[in-house]
Amino acid sequence: MAHPLRSQPSTDDVTSVLDTAIAIAGKAPKYIVSDQGSQFRDDYEFWCQATNIKPRFGAIRQHGSIAIVERFILSLKNECTRRMLVPLSVAPSQDELLRYVTWYNEYRPHQSLAGCTPNEFYDGTCSARDASRFETRTEPRNGKNDGRRASDDDLNILLR
Repeated sequence: MAHPLRSQPSTDDVTSVLDTAIAIAGKAPKYIVSDQGSQFRDDYEFWCQATNIKPRFGAIRQHGSIAIVERFILSLKNECTRRMLVPLSVAPSQDELLRYVTWYNEYRPHQSLAGCTPNEFYDGTCSARDASRFETRTEPRNGKNDGRRASDDDLNILLR
């Protein structure tokens, strides 16, 4: 595998990560949405056929054509990478990104999922917004504040 963060991933890099994700999940997704990078060409399409996955591609230079992925990347930048001191080596960077992804999936309520976390939504364990969750943004999206505003004392307790 190419050294992370130093080059574009190859088709082998991409399919290796996807094979690992499929093994962890226990089954393959029906679709994979990607951009039209060079790693998503013939060999990638053959891999998709072999794993019975339908590749979906965003339109070239069309903002929003892969909106869910683009939204996640924007959240990753705004909530993680732009707020941290970037470590000088790869392993601490990977650890920080793993912490963010864990928080994003297990603890961060999502407006598009009616306040559920992705894990709760996937597992079917979230029926409505949990009233004990806190709103931590200073200006909630669309001017709405569905949760209780977190105080400094609340956050100190949560961080212990």
